[in-house]
Amino acid sequence: MGSYTKTGAWNADHAEQMKDPEFTAEFEAKKRELDFAIALAEARDTRKLTQDQLAQATGIKRPMLSRYEHGQIPELPTLRKLAAALNARIIIEANGATVVALNNG
Repeated sequence: MGSYTKTGAWNADHAEQMKDPEFTAEFEAKKRELDFAIALAEARDTRKLTQDQLAQATGIKRPMLSRYEHGQIPELPTLRKLAAALNARIIIEANGATVVALNNG
């Protein structure tokens, strides 16, 4: 007899939900937002900056930076400020994915 795990149940439920095109579209949109949030936090960490330091460098209030690191996508002028402060390129791909690519140096 097979074993039952919470992860296995989640995977089965998720697979069933992904059959619904509306659910899939919403899931993919949220995933792109979270992928950007993680990339932004990792870029800040790689540059050894705290949120307070990045806020000071960009003029963006720290609570707003926290929102970006939790999935809120900033507008273009803010993306430019973040890219400049992190010495990075922020690439918005055709599929909606946003990538933070650190420049060397």
